[in-house]
Amino acid sequence: MARLERDSEVRKGLYPRQPVYYCKAADGAWFYSDTIHGLLAESGLKKEFNRKVVPTYLRYWYPATEDTFYKGVKRLLPGFRLVENKGEAIVERFEDVEFAPNPFPNYESAVKSLTDTLTDIFEEERKVSDASFLSSGVDSSLLAAGLPAKQVVSVGYEESRYDESKDAIAIADKLGTDIHVCPVTIEEYFDVVPEAMIAREEPSGDSSYIPLFLAAREAAKHTKACCSGEGPDELFCGYKVYQNYLNEPRDNYWKAAHTCMKTRGLKEAKKYLERFNDGFQKMQAFDLTYATECNLLPNLDAAARANKVDIRTPLIDRRLFDFAVSVPVDYKVTTDNNKIVFRDAAESFLPQEVAQKPKRAFPVPTQMWMHEEPYASQIRGLFAGKEAKRLLNGLLPRYYIRKYFSESTDREATGSYWHPVWTMFALLVWYLGEFGPME
Repeated sequence: MARLERDSEVRKGLYPRQPVYYCKAADGAWFYSDTIHGLLAESGLKKEFNRKVVPTYLRYWYPATEDTFYKGVKRLLPGFRLVENKGEAIVERFEDVEFAPNPFPNYESAVKSLTDTLTDIFEEERKVSDASFLSSGVDSSLLAAGLPAKQVVSVGYEESRYDESKDAIAIADKLGTDIHVCPVTIEEYFDVVPEAMIAREEPSGDSSYIPLFLAAREAAKHTKACCSGEGPDELFCGYKVYQNYLNEPRDNYWKAAHTCMKTRGLKEAKKYLERFNDGFQKMQAFDLTYATECNLLPNLDAAARANKVDIRTPLIDRRLFDFAVSVPVDYKVTTDNNKIVFRDAAESFLPQEVAQKPKRAFPVPTQMWMHEEPYASQIRGLFAGKEAKRLLNGLLPRYYIRKYFSESTDREATGSYWHPVWTMFALLVWYLGEFGPME
Protein backbone atom coordinates (compact mmCIF):
# COMPACT_ATOMS: atom_id res chain seq x y z
CA MET A 1 0.00 0.00 0.00
CA ALA A 2 1.24 3.50 -0.71
CA ARG A 3 0.35 7.14 -1.09
CA LEU A 4 -0.24 8.35 -4.64
CA GLU A 5 2.46 10.99 -4.90
CA ARG A 6 2.29 14.18 -6.93
CA ASP A 7 2.42 13.64 -10.71
CA SER A 8 2.77 9.87 -10.23
CA GLU A 9 0.66 7.08 -11.69
CA VAL A 10 -0.34 3.47 -11.05
CA ARG A 11 -1.17 1.18 -13.96
CA LYS A 12 -3.40 -1.89 -14.12
CA GLY A 13 -2.67 -3.79 -17.31
CA LEU A 14 -5.13 -6.02 -19.12
CA TYR A 15 -3.92 -9.34 -17.83
CA PRO A 16 -1.80 -9.05 -14.68
CA ARG A 17 -2.66 -10.71 -11.39
CA GLN A 18 -2.18 -7.83 -8.96
CA PRO A 19 -5.37 -5.95 -7.94
CA VAL A 20 -5.37 -2.20 -7.27
CA TYR A 21 -7.80 -0.46 -4.91
CA TYR A 22 -7.70 3.26 -4.22
CA CYS A 23 -9.39 5.91 -2.08
CA LYS A 24 -9.15 9.51 -0.90
CA ALA A 25 -8.30 9.98 2.78
CA ALA A 26 -9.84 12.59 5.05
CA ASP A 27 -6.77 14.83 4.65
CA GLY A 28 -7.18 14.83 0.85
CA ALA A 29 -4.32 12.43 0.12
CA TRP A 30 -4.86 9.52 -2.26
CA PHE A 31 -3.83 5.98 -1.34
CA TYR A 32 -3.72 2.70 -3.24
CA SER A 33 -3.21 -0.91 -2.20
CA ASP A 34 -3.64 -4.51 -3.35
CA THR A 35 -6.08 -5.18 -0.49
CA ILE A 36 -9.14 -3.27 0.69
CA HIS A 37 -8.50 -3.90 4.38
CA GLY A 38 -4.93 -2.66 4.03
CA LEU A 39 -6.13 0.43 2.17
CA LEU A 40 -8.65 1.28 4.90
CA ALA A 41 -6.04 0.84 7.62
CA GLU A 42 -3.42 2.97 5.87
CA SER A 43 -5.71 5.78 4.70
CA GLY A 44 -7.80 6.01 7.85
CA LEU A 45 -10.96 6.06 5.73
CA LYS A 46 -14.03 5.16 7.78
CA LYS A 47 -15.40 1.72 6.91
CA GLU A 48 -18.93 2.19 5.58
CA PHE A 49 -21.14 -0.17 3.60
CA ASN A 50 -21.90 0.84 0.00
CA ARG A 51 -25.41 -0.41 -0.71
CA LYS A 52 -25.48 0.85 -4.29
CA VAL A 53 -23.26 -2.08 -5.32
CA VAL A 54 -25.87 -4.65 -4.21
CA PRO A 55 -27.91 -4.71 -7.47
CA THR A 56 -24.76 -5.19 -9.55
CA TYR A 57 -23.54 -7.93 -7.21
CA LEU A 58 -26.85 -9.79 -7.44
CA ARG A 59 -26.91 -9.40 -11.21
CA TYR A 60 -23.55 -11.13 -11.72
CA TRP A 61 -23.07 -12.92 -8.31
CA TYR A 62 -19.97 -10.75 -7.75
CA PRO A 63 -19.43 -6.95 -7.79
CA ALA A 64 -18.65 -6.42 -11.48
CA THR A 65 -18.02 -2.70 -11.19
CA GLU A 66 -15.29 -0.21 -10.35
CA ASP A 67 -17.16 0.51 -7.13
CA THR A 68 -16.63 -1.75 -4.12
CA PHE A 69 -18.84 -2.60 -1.16
CA TYR A 70 -16.98 0.09 0.82
CA LYS A 71 -17.95 3.74 0.37
CA GLY A 72 -15.11 5.74 -1.08
CA VAL A 73 -13.07 2.70 -2.17
CA LYS A 74 -12.78 1.90 -5.86
CA ARG A 75 -11.01 -0.79 -7.85
CA LEU A 76 -8.82 0.03 -10.83
CA LEU A 77 -10.15 -2.04 -13.71
CA PRO A 78 -7.91 -3.71 -16.33
CA GLY A 79 -6.49 -1.32 -18.91
CA PHE A 80 -6.73 1.78 -16.69
CA ARG A 81 -4.19 3.93 -14.92
CA LEU A 82 -4.55 6.13 -11.85
CA VAL A 83 -2.83 9.51 -12.29
CA GLU A 84 -2.29 12.18 -9.64
CA ASN A 85 -3.01 15.65 -11.01
CA LYS A 86 -3.11 18.72 -8.76
CA GLY A 87 -4.38 16.82 -5.75
CA GLU A 88 -6.91 14.71 -7.61
CA ALA A 89 -6.74 11.13 -8.87
CA ILE A 90 -7.66 10.86 -12.53
CA VAL A 91 -8.61 7.47 -13.99
CA GLU A 92 -7.67 7.05 -17.65
CA ARG A 93 -7.77 4.10 -20.03
CA PHE A 94 -4.39 3.32 -21.61
CA GLU A 95 -5.16 -0.03 -23.30
CA ASP A 96 -8.18 -2.17 -24.13
CA VAL A 97 -9.15 -5.59 -25.41
CA GLU A 98 -8.55 -5.59 -29.16
CA PHE A 99 -9.64 -8.55 -31.27
CA ALA A 100 -6.86 -8.43 -33.87
CA PRO A 101 -6.74 -10.02 -37.35
CA ASN A 102 -5.52 -13.62 -37.46
CA PRO A 103 -1.70 -13.54 -37.84
CA PHE A 104 -1.38 -17.25 -38.65
CA PRO A 105 -1.38 -18.67 -42.21
CA ASN A 106 -3.20 -21.82 -41.08
CA TYR A 107 -4.57 -23.62 -38.04
CA GLU A 108 -1.52 -25.87 -37.62
CA SER A 109 0.81 -22.88 -37.27
CA ALA A 110 -1.45 -21.45 -34.57
CA VAL A 111 -1.30 -24.74 -32.62
CA LYS A 112 2.49 -24.78 -32.89
CA SER A 113 2.77 -21.16 -31.74
CA LEU A 114 0.55 -21.85 -28.73
CA THR A 115 2.49 -25.03 -27.90
CA ASP A 116 5.76 -23.08 -27.96
CA THR A 117 4.31 -20.39 -25.71
CA LEU A 118 3.06 -22.97 -23.20
CA THR A 119 6.49 -24.61 -23.20
CA ASP A 120 8.12 -21.27 -22.37
CA ILE A 121 5.60 -20.61 -19.59
CA PHE A 122 6.21 -24.00 -17.99
CA GLU A 123 9.99 -23.62 -18.20
CA GLU A 124 9.70 -20.32 -16.31
CA GLU A 125 7.21 -21.60 -13.75
CA ARG A 126 9.03 -24.78 -12.77
CA LYS A 127 11.79 -22.62 -11.31
CA VAL A 128 9.28 -21.37 -8.73
CA SER A 129 6.76 -24.15 -8.09
CA ASP A 130 6.50 -27.91 -8.48
CA ALA A 131 2.93 -28.34 -7.15
CA SER A 132 -0.51 -27.72 -8.61
CA PHE A 133 -4.21 -28.19 -8.06
CA LEU A 134 -5.74 -31.02 -10.11
CA SER A 135 -9.38 -31.74 -10.95
CA SER A 136 -9.89 -33.88 -14.03
CA GLY A 137 -10.12 -31.23 -16.75
CA VAL A 138 -7.61 -30.19 -19.37
CA ASP A 139 -6.49 -26.94 -17.67
CA SER A 140 -5.31 -28.38 -14.36
CA SER A 141 -4.07 -31.58 -16.03
CA LEU A 142 -1.97 -29.54 -18.46
CA LEU A 143 -0.41 -27.62 -15.57
CA ALA A 144 0.42 -30.82 -13.69
CA ALA A 145 2.01 -32.33 -16.80
CA GLY A 146 3.75 -29.20 -18.07
CA LEU A 147 5.57 -28.26 -14.88
CA PRO A 148 5.73 -31.26 -14.21
CA ALA A 149 4.22 -31.24 -10.72
CA LYS A 150 5.82 -33.42 -8.08
CA GLN A 151 2.62 -33.24 -6.05
CA VAL A 152 -0.97 -32.21 -6.73
CA VAL A 153 -3.98 -31.34 -4.59
CA SER A 154 -7.53 -32.37 -5.49
CA VAL A 155 -10.97 -31.90 -3.92
CA GLY A 156 -13.31 -34.83 -3.28
CA TYR A 157 -16.94 -35.27 -2.22
CA GLU A 158 -18.91 -38.23 -0.87
CA GLU A 159 -21.60 -37.44 -3.45
CA SER A 160 -20.40 -39.42 -6.48
CA ARG A 161 -21.96 -37.21 -9.16
CA TYR A 162 -19.88 -34.26 -7.93
CA ASP A 163 -16.67 -36.10 -7.08
CA GLU A 164 -13.74 -35.72 -9.48
CA SER A 165 -11.08 -37.08 -7.14
CA LYS A 166 -11.10 -40.58 -8.64
CA ASP A 167 -10.43 -39.17 -12.10
CA ALA A 168 -7.76 -36.88 -10.62
CA ILE A 169 -6.09 -39.86 -8.94
CA ALA A 170 -6.04 -41.71 -12.27
CA ILE A 171 -4.46 -38.71 -14.04
CA ALA A 172 -1.90 -38.27 -11.25
CA ASP A 173 -1.02 -41.95 -11.60
CA LYS A 174 -0.44 -41.50 -15.36
CA LEU A 175 1.75 -38.49 -14.68
CA GLY A 176 3.64 -40.22 -11.88
CA THR A 177 2.93 -37.51 -9.31
CA ASP A 178 1.86 -37.70 -5.67
CA ILE A 179 -1.70 -36.59 -4.95
CA HIS A 180 -3.28 -35.19 -1.81
CA VAL A 181 -7.09 -35.43 -1.82
CA CYS A 182 -8.97 -32.89 0.27
CA PRO A 183 -12.36 -34.42 1.15
CA VAL A 184 -15.00 -31.69 1.53
CA THR A 185 -18.01 -32.49 3.69
CA ILE A 186 -21.18 -30.46 4.08
CA GLU A 187 -20.10 -29.51 7.60
CA GLU A 188 -16.67 -28.26 6.49
CA TYR A 189 -18.20 -26.39 3.56
CA PHE A 190 -20.69 -24.36 5.59
CA ASP A 191 -18.41 -23.92 8.60
CA VAL A 192 -15.74 -22.15 6.54
CA VAL A 193 -18.10 -19.81 4.63
CA PRO A 194 -17.87 -16.89 7.11
CA GLU A 195 -14.07 -17.05 7.22
CA ALA A 196 -13.80 -17.35 3.44
CA MET A 197 -16.11 -14.39 2.81
CA ILE A 198 -14.23 -12.10 5.18
CA ALA A 199 -10.91 -13.18 3.66
CA ARG A 200 -12.23 -12.23 0.23
CA GLU A 201 -13.02 -8.67 1.47
CA GLU A 202 -16.15 -8.61 -0.69
CA PRO A 203 -18.79 -11.35 -1.00
CA SER A 204 -19.03 -13.81 -3.86
CA GLY A 205 -21.89 -16.03 -4.98
CA ASP A 206 -19.41 -18.31 -6.75
CA SER A 207 -20.00 -21.58 -4.89
CA SER A 208 -16.72 -23.05 -6.20
CA TYR A 209 -14.80 -20.46 -4.18
CA ILE A 210 -15.38 -22.44 -0.97
CA PRO A 211 -13.73 -25.70 -2.14
CA LEU A 212 -10.90 -23.59 -3.63
CA PHE A 213 -10.44 -22.04 -0.18
CA LEU A 214 -10.30 -25.49 1.44
CA ALA A 215 -7.98 -26.85 -1.27
CA ALA A 216 -5.61 -23.95 -0.58
CA ARG A 217 -5.64 -24.91 3.09
CA GLU A 218 -4.68 -28.47 2.16
CA ALA A 219 -1.98 -27.25 -0.24
CA ALA A 220 -0.39 -25.15 2.51
CA LYS A 221 0.30 -28.35 4.45
CA HIS A 222 2.55 -29.65 1.66
CA THR A 223 4.04 -26.70 -0.24
CA LYS A 224 4.70 -22.97 -0.16
CA ALA A 225 3.58 -22.42 -3.77
CA CYS A 226 0.85 -24.18 -5.74
CA CYS A 227 -0.23 -23.52 -9.34
CA SER A 228 -3.87 -23.22 -10.31
CA GLY A 229 -5.32 -23.64 -13.80
CA GLU A 230 -7.54 -20.57 -14.10
CA GLY A 231 -7.50 -18.60 -17.33
CA PRO A 232 -8.13 -20.82 -20.38
CA ASP A 233 -11.93 -20.84 -20.02
CA GLU A 234 -11.98 -17.06 -20.44
CA LEU A 235 -9.20 -16.96 -23.04
CA PHE A 236 -10.36 -19.84 -25.22
CA CYS A 237 -14.13 -19.74 -24.67
CA GLY A 238 -14.45 -22.82 -22.49
CA TYR A 239 -17.90 -22.00 -21.11
CA LYS A 240 -21.05 -23.53 -22.54
CA VAL A 241 -22.54 -20.06 -23.12
CA TYR A 242 -20.16 -19.53 -26.05
CA GLN A 243 -21.49 -22.61 -27.82
CA ASN A 244 -25.03 -21.52 -26.97
CA TYR A 245 -24.34 -18.14 -28.55
CA LEU A 246 -23.17 -19.73 -31.80
CA ASN A 247 -26.44 -21.65 -31.93
CA GLU A 248 -28.48 -18.49 -31.26
CA PRO A 249 -26.44 -15.30 -31.89
CA ARG A 250 -27.76 -12.18 -30.16
CA ASP A 251 -25.98 -8.88 -29.60
CA ASN A 252 -27.07 -8.75 -25.95
CA TYR A 253 -26.41 -12.43 -25.21
CA TRP A 254 -23.74 -11.44 -22.68
CA LYS A 255 -26.53 -10.20 -20.39
CA ALA A 256 -28.17 -13.62 -20.17
CA ALA A 257 -24.82 -15.41 -19.98
CA HIS A 258 -23.79 -13.49 -16.87
CA THR A 259 -27.10 -13.03 -15.09
CA CYS A 260 -27.76 -14.49 -11.66
CA MET A 261 -30.75 -12.26 -10.84
CA LYS A 262 -32.52 -9.79 -13.09
CA THR A 263 -31.73 -6.67 -11.10
CA ARG A 264 -30.30 -3.33 -12.08
CA GLY A 265 -26.54 -3.11 -12.39
CA LEU A 266 -25.91 -3.37 -16.13
CA LYS A 267 -25.11 0.27 -16.85
CA GLU A 268 -21.33 0.25 -16.37
CA ALA A 269 -20.63 -2.98 -18.28
CA LYS A 270 -23.13 -2.10 -21.00
CA LYS A 271 -21.40 1.20 -21.67
CA TYR A 272 -17.98 -0.48 -21.82
CA LEU A 273 -19.15 -3.20 -24.22
CA GLU A 274 -20.75 -0.82 -26.75
CA ARG A 275 -17.49 -0.55 -28.69
CA PHE A 276 -17.35 -4.24 -29.61
CA ASN A 277 -18.70 -5.48 -32.91
CA ASP A 278 -20.99 -8.34 -31.93
CA GLY A 279 -22.41 -10.33 -29.06
CA PHE A 280 -19.57 -12.84 -29.08
CA GLN A 281 -16.88 -10.18 -28.69
CA LYS A 282 -18.90 -8.50 -25.95
CA MET A 283 -19.22 -11.78 -24.07
CA GLN A 284 -15.51 -12.56 -24.24
CA ALA A 285 -14.45 -8.99 -23.46
CA PHE A 286 -16.62 -9.13 -20.34
CA ASP A 287 -15.00 -12.43 -19.29
CA LEU A 288 -11.49 -11.10 -19.89
CA THR A 289 -12.08 -7.95 -17.86
CA TYR A 290 -14.93 -7.83 -15.34
CA ALA A 291 -15.30 -11.57 -14.71
CA THR A 292 -11.56 -12.14 -14.35
CA GLU A 293 -10.82 -9.03 -12.30
CA CYS A 294 -13.91 -8.98 -10.06
CA ASN A 295 -14.51 -12.69 -9.48
CA LEU A 296 -11.74 -15.05 -10.58
CA LEU A 297 -8.70 -13.22 -9.19
CA PRO A 298 -10.25 -12.14 -5.85
CA ASN A 299 -11.16 -15.78 -5.17
CA LEU A 300 -7.57 -16.89 -5.75
CA ASP A 301 -6.01 -14.01 -3.83
CA ALA A 302 -8.25 -14.52 -0.80
CA ALA A 303 -7.68 -18.27 -0.67
CA ALA A 304 -3.92 -17.71 -0.91
CA ARG A 305 -3.74 -14.88 1.60
CA ALA A 306 -5.91 -16.57 4.26
CA ASN A 307 -4.12 -19.91 4.05
CA LYS A 308 -0.58 -18.56 3.67
CA VAL A 309 0.20 -20.29 0.40
CA ASP A 310 1.31 -18.71 -2.87
CA ILE A 311 -1.32 -19.64 -5.47
CA ARG A 312 0.28 -19.07 -8.84
CA THR A 313 -1.59 -18.78 -12.15
CA PRO A 314 0.80 -19.52 -15.05
CA LEU A 315 -2.10 -19.68 -17.53
CA ILE A 316 -3.19 -16.12 -16.71
CA ASP A 317 -0.41 -14.78 -18.89
CA ARG A 318 -0.26 -11.81 -21.24
CA ARG A 319 1.30 -13.94 -23.99
CA LEU A 320 -1.73 -16.25 -23.92
CA PHE A 321 -4.04 -13.23 -23.81
CA ASP A 322 -2.46 -11.72 -26.93
CA PHE A 323 -2.68 -15.06 -28.72
CA ALA A 324 -6.32 -15.67 -27.76
CA VAL A 325 -7.61 -12.28 -28.97
CA SER A 326 -5.84 -12.68 -32.32
CA VAL A 327 -7.13 -16.07 -33.48
CA PRO A 328 -10.51 -16.60 -35.18
CA VAL A 329 -13.54 -17.71 -33.20
CA ASP A 330 -13.59 -21.16 -34.83
CA TYR A 331 -10.05 -21.80 -33.55
CA LYS A 332 -11.48 -21.43 -30.06
CA VAL A 333 -15.05 -22.71 -30.13
CA THR A 334 -17.70 -24.27 -32.37
CA THR A 335 -21.23 -25.39 -31.65
CA ASP A 336 -19.99 -28.81 -30.50
CA ASN A 337 -16.54 -28.16 -29.00
CA ASN A 338 -14.63 -25.56 -26.96
CA LYS A 339 -11.04 -24.48 -26.26
CA ILE A 340 -10.16 -26.20 -29.53
CA VAL A 341 -6.71 -24.78 -30.25
CA PHE A 342 -5.83 -24.97 -26.56
CA ARG A 343 -6.80 -28.65 -26.37
CA ASP A 344 -4.82 -29.47 -29.50
CA ALA A 345 -1.75 -27.72 -28.11
CA ALA A 346 -2.25 -29.58 -24.83
CA GLU A 347 -1.82 -32.90 -26.67
CA SER A 348 1.92 -32.15 -26.77
CA PHE A 349 1.93 -32.54 -22.97
CA LEU A 350 -1.01 -34.84 -22.22
CA PRO A 351 -2.61 -38.07 -23.45
CA GLN A 352 -5.23 -37.23 -26.09
CA GLU A 353 -8.13 -38.53 -24.01
CA VAL A 354 -7.24 -36.11 -21.20
CA ALA A 355 -6.58 -33.12 -23.49
CA GLN A 356 -9.87 -33.64 -25.32
CA LYS A 357 -12.02 -34.51 -22.31
CA PRO A 358 -15.27 -32.48 -22.45
CA LYS A 359 -15.43 -29.59 -20.01
CA ARG A 360 -17.34 -30.17 -16.83
CA ALA A 361 -18.48 -27.20 -14.79
CA PHE A 362 -16.57 -27.14 -11.50
CA PRO A 363 -18.91 -29.48 -9.62
CA VAL A 364 -20.00 -28.46 -6.12
CA PRO A 365 -23.03 -29.99 -4.33
CA THR A 366 -24.13 -26.60 -2.97
CA GLN A 367 -27.62 -26.64 -4.48
CA MET A 368 -28.28 -30.01 -2.87
CA TRP A 369 -26.62 -29.23 0.46
CA MET A 370 -28.62 -26.04 0.95
CA HIS A 371 -31.70 -28.21 1.52
CA GLU A 372 -30.06 -30.12 4.37
CA GLU A 373 -30.63 -29.27 8.02
CA PRO A 374 -29.52 -27.37 9.98
CA TYR A 375 -28.28 -25.31 7.02
CA ALA A 376 -31.67 -24.82 5.35
CA SER A 377 -33.04 -23.33 8.58
CA GLN A 378 -29.96 -21.14 9.00
CA ILE A 379 -30.36 -19.77 5.47
CA ARG A 380 -34.07 -19.07 5.95
CA GLY A 381 -33.29 -17.48 9.31
CA LEU A 382 -30.83 -15.05 7.74
CA PHE A 383 -33.41 -14.01 5.16
CA ALA A 384 -35.89 -13.30 7.94
CA GLY A 385 -33.45 -10.96 9.71
CA LYS A 386 -33.27 -7.18 9.61
CA GLU A 387 -30.06 -7.27 7.56
CA ALA A 388 -31.83 -9.04 4.70
CA LYS A 389 -34.79 -6.71 4.86
CA ARG A 390 -32.59 -3.61 4.61
CA LEU A 391 -29.92 -4.85 2.21
CA LEU A 392 -32.26 -6.68 -0.16
CA ASN A 393 -35.29 -4.43 0.06
CA GLY A 394 -37.09 -4.39 -3.30
CA LEU A 395 -34.81 -7.04 -4.83
CA LEU A 396 -37.22 -10.01 -4.66
CA PRO A 397 -35.37 -12.33 -2.25
CA ARG A 398 -38.62 -13.90 -1.01
CA TYR A 399 -39.49 -15.06 -4.52
CA TYR A 400 -36.27 -17.06 -4.89
CA ILE A 401 -36.44 -18.40 -1.34
CA ARG A 402 -39.99 -19.65 -1.89
CA LYS A 403 -39.13 -21.19 -5.25
CA TYR A 404 -36.02 -22.93 -3.97
CA PHE A 405 -37.30 -24.29 -0.66
CA SER A 406 -41.03 -24.77 -1.28
CA GLU A 407 -41.58 -25.73 -4.89
CA SER A 408 -38.84 -28.33 -5.34
CA THR A 409 -39.34 -31.83 -4.03
CA ASP A 410 -36.17 -33.01 -5.79
CA ARG A 411 -33.25 -31.49 -3.89
CA GLU A 412 -31.09 -31.42 -7.00
CA ALA A 413 -33.76 -30.21 -9.44
CA THR A 414 -33.94 -26.62 -8.26
CA GLY A 415 -33.35 -25.01 -11.63
CA SER A 416 -31.92 -21.50 -11.50
CA TYR A 417 -33.28 -20.68 -8.05
CA TRP A 418 -30.46 -22.05 -5.91
CA HIS A 419 -27.83 -19.65 -7.28
CA PRO A 420 -29.66 -16.42 -6.39
CA VAL A 421 -30.36 -17.85 -2.92
CA TRP A 422 -26.70 -18.77 -2.41
CA THR A 423 -25.55 -15.38 -3.74
CA MET A 424 -27.81 -13.50 -1.31
CA PHE A 425 -26.80 -15.83 1.53
CA ALA A 426 -23.12 -15.12 0.83
CA LEU A 427 -23.80 -11.37 0.93
CA LEU A 428 -25.55 -11.62 4.31
CA VAL A 429 -22.85 -13.83 5.84
CA TRP A 430 -20.16 -11.44 4.62
CA TYR A 431 -22.02 -8.36 5.88
CA LEU A 432 -22.52 -9.79 9.37
CA GLY A 433 -18.86 -10.76 9.59
CA GLU A 434 -17.56 -7.45 8.25
CA PHE A 435 -19.99 -4.94 9.78
CA GLY A 436 -21.83 -6.89 12.49
CA PRO A 437 -25.58 -7.10 13.16
CA MET A 438 -27.71 -4.07 12.37
CA GLU A 439 -29.19 -2.24 15.32
